[in-house]
Amino acid sequence: MMANPKTEYKTIRAQTRRMINGEEGIDVEFKRSHAEVSPQYFVAFANATGGSIIVGVEETKDESGRQKAIIVGCEVNDRTKRALLSRANSCRPKIPIEVTVENSNDKPIYRIDVPEGPSKPYCTEKGTYKIRLDGANAAIDPPMMAAIILEREAGQFVARFRQAADGITGRLVDLESRLARRIGQVEWAAEEAERAAREASDAAHEAIDAAVAAADAASSLQV
Repeated sequence: MMANPKTEYKTIRAQTRRMINGEEGIDVEFKRSHAEVSPQYFVAFANATGGSIIVGVEETKDESGRQKAIIVGCEVNDRTKRALLSRANSCRPKIPIEVTVENSNDKPIYRIDVPEGPSKPYCTEKGTYKIRLDGANAAIDPPMMAAIILEREAGQFVARFRQAADGITGRLVDLESRLARRIGQVEWAAEEAERAAREASDAAHEAIDAAVAAADAASSLQV
């Protein structure tokens, strides 16, 4: 398979290493083979808060009984990647997973990142609804289904409200800008009128002064 720096890594990334060194949980699942990754896992993570599936690890326990994973590697090629993407696309709605190959220089593994879905609830092609709870996939019962749908509707309402508010804010800003320009024009016109009035007053005073001077000159000539 041709290496791609965005989808293939020669070693294991630090975040992936932390997942492997930890335990399965609400956002992490371990699998030995890609064949074990059914669409139910994509649906469960998408209906929860998202998560990652590490393929190519063997589940075991340490001396204290704590779960751990051992890297054993898995089959990595275009065919297996397409199979994983096809299973995600078969979900309703489609789930846009991200498949990354890591540790390609040794025992390659897949890390499959499943985002939290914006269009909950999701189901498999056969209509199976699952959600990730306490490190396992759980069935969605009617009360939980109602809660998920209510949360989705509330989110859509908030998004529409914000969009409407942004539109109103934009119109108010535009109106304020136009009013500011109009006020500026009125102020300029007022200043021009005041200047013209001062000039007319000055001209009137000059004309009066000239008339008085002319009258005085005429009186002096008559005397």
